[in-house]
Amino acid sequence: MIQHYLTVALRNLLKNKGQTLISIAGLAVGLLSFALCTYLIRYWMDTDNDLKNKKQIAEIVIVSDRGERLTHGTPAYLAQEIRDKQLDIIKYLTRASFNNIENYSFEITEDKTLPYEIYVAETDTNFIKVFDRKLLSGDLKSINSQPNILLLSQSASKKIYGDKNPIGKKVTGEDLKIYTIGGIFEDFPQNNSFSPYNPIEVLTVSVLNGFLEKQIKDITGCKTYALLHLGHKPKDLDKLLDNLKLTADYSNGSAPVKALSLGDKDPLGMKLLYGFIFFIGLLIFLSALLNYFSFTTGNFYNRIKEFSIRKNIGEDKRQLFILLFTESFLLLFFTGILTLCLTELIAPGLHFSYFRIQIDYNSTLLFKQIGEYLLLCTCLAAIICWTVCVRLNRISLMEGIRFSRHRVRNLLLGIQYVIALLFLSGAAIATFQTQAGQQKLFNTFSKAEKERIFFVRTDHKYMESTYQVLLSKWKANSMIEDILEVQDKLSNQRIQDYSLKEMDKNTLGGSLYASSNVCSFLHLKPVTGSLLLDEQSVLVNERFIDFIKGNPVDQSLQINNKPEQYRINGVTNSFERFMDGSEYFSCMVIGLLIGQGNCYVRIQQGKEKEGKAYLEQTIKEFLPESIQPEIHTLKEECEHTQSTERILRNIFSFFATVCLIITLLGVYAAISQDTERRQKEVAIRKINGASLKNILLLFAKLYMKLLLIATFFVFPVMWLATNETLKNWVIRFNYNNPLFWFGIFFIIMAFTAVVILVKILRTARINPAEVIKTE
Repeated sequence: MIQHYLTVALRNLLKNKGQTLISIAGLAVGLLSFALCTYLIRYWMDTDNDLKNKKQIAEIVIVSDRGERLTHGTPAYLAQEIRDKQLDIIKYLTRASFNNIENYSFEITEDKTLPYEIYVAETDTNFIKVFDRKLLSGDLKSINSQPNILLLSQSASKKIYGDKNPIGKKVTGEDLKIYTIGGIFEDFPQNNSFSPYNPIEVLTVSVLNGFLEKQIKDITGCKTYALLHLGHKPKDLDKLLDNLKLTADYSNGSAPVKALSLGDKDPLGMKLLYGFIFFIGLLIFLSALLNYFSFTTGNFYNRIKEFSIRKNIGEDKRQLFILLFTESFLLLFFTGILTLCLTELIAPGLHFSYFRIQIDYNSTLLFKQIGEYLLLCTCLAAIICWTVCVRLNRISLMEGIRFSRHRVRNLLLGIQYVIALLFLSGAAIATFQTQAGQQKLFNTFSKAEKERIFFVRTDHKYMESTYQVLLSKWKANSMIEDILEVQDKLSNQRIQDYSLKEMDKNTLGGSLYASSNVCSFLHLKPVTGSLLLDEQSVLVNERFIDFIKGNPVDQSLQINNKPEQYRINGVTNSFERFMDGSEYFSCMVIGLLIGQGNCYVRIQQGKEKEGKAYLEQTIKEFLPESIQPEIHTLKEECEHTQSTERILRNIFSFFATVCLIITLLGVYAAISQDTERRQKEVAIRKINGASLKNILLLFAKLYMKLLLIATFFVFPVMWLATNETLKNWVIRFNYNNPLFWFGIFFIIMAFTAVVILVKILRTARINPAEVIKTE
């Protein structure tokens, strides 16, 4: 019997080989896309799972009366206060300052020291015990007995010293403290909750007069953790802390402390990001799944006569179920093979990057996920097959025609249109928003000029004595047209509070500290007043006037309520530096840079490659060998500013393409089933004089109705989402233009019309006499 079921299943799949291939390809792509998206979610959910004692670690935080987390950290004295309570359930208690990048100088040999920009956290030796990190080199007793000890991670030691033993080497910190390397610890996993996606490279221990030792009351600059004895959980510690009524100081007063499980209360932004990724993957998978079940159910209901005959010759529901399930299982089996082949092709070397988040895909884990999802699809297929069997059991051979309306299939196809329109709209919105940013960001420069202006980082501390020498060398080169010195990048997001006491006005706004040639370099023109800039004066842009609603020229300006006052010399035209954020970002005050800064260098047109090579060569002469030069064009800085929009554009464009193809393949499969089922009707209509146009409208009107219904649902939702997202953006495209939305509808309508036309033209060529003869 098994051989019979397999033979019948293969025969039917081969009979409808076009729809079969469409269904397999669509489901394979959808399954892989969903697996790639959920891989990221699982990676996030696996935070700290590499720690064997994760369930015993509690993070102690400051909360409101409602239990909401108030700050990212705790004051340094909190750990000592808890330690003084001598709580029996605590095995180890530790505290660590935030993990930040600092400049440390490492002794390589007796006569050679190299600086490195490296992540550093101040803590104690209990930190590596709590987080279950092995000390690969060094001794805890000797480490605890000495002040100013530095511990290196395994990867940091490899980067700085190679295979050499660094124990005993001296290190100078930013604060000029001298540390001694006392040990090497095992690397922390990348997805740890202490410092998510940032490496923990250096731990400073027993720091004399350090941040932890000072124990400043209202500064919440560290995190506090407790490792509990076996058998105890964070909620047990939380009850004890609650009974003790323990509080901690922070910037706005004092508040209760609470013990949370490690990784609890993750940042809302990360939850939204991964929720968005999961939603996208789910929609693609759902679209492919709907296409698969649409083909399956349509194929089953097209064979009602066959099933009715089988019923009349004695086959029961169980036998019919096995027949249908065998066909569905074979389809899923071939889908699985194709999905695994695609995974093996693209997974090695596949990398997800979004700001600090860097994730490499593991083929083995992807295979496991795909297997789980195929099992889920198999269960769904079994449910579908059993439902069809129950319905078929209620009909007779003569009543089978009642099931020809394909309501379920049409509903599934309508949902596919909704999903396709969601992705297509998202891709169009992200694309137009990106284009708007490209045109308006750094709007005083042309596209060509952005490609020949280079940012060079020159604010390193170890360049203080050579900074002016480097500038003189650059200015003497004929390839360099001009140099603008700035405190931060043009796209910096520093916001300050500005007050004009004489006008009784104040506003928030951005700032730009630059050299005196800032207006000529940025092509800023005077709106009113002059563009002269000195240590006692500033310039403002047009948006500043809009906010204070008055002429500020010759008025005195105070910054952040400091006593120093600056005279406003003039007003310039606006210079857009941001895409998103508050409108205050577009308001800008320009001040004179005093001392060392970074540089924007404009190279002569046509000399971009030679100019960049020259900048790299000269900056390396002034940098230690351990520091790589940071050089990029203004165009690249513009792209980095738009990184969110670009990532969204790429994601939506890729998935819109996939989803549109799956939907169109679903339409093709559906129209193929319709034309096959209604061949006799088409033949009779042709005999009675129906034209190609009449036949085309006969089949196309259903799909146009489905598309229109989907459009009326999707477009209002996408408009509301776009309006809510972009309402506070400095730069936004005109999404209220009806032509924008009509263009999206026209694209998907045109593709649908082409697919239907191709199939109808083939059907129209069939001789009606041959159809009647076969019937």
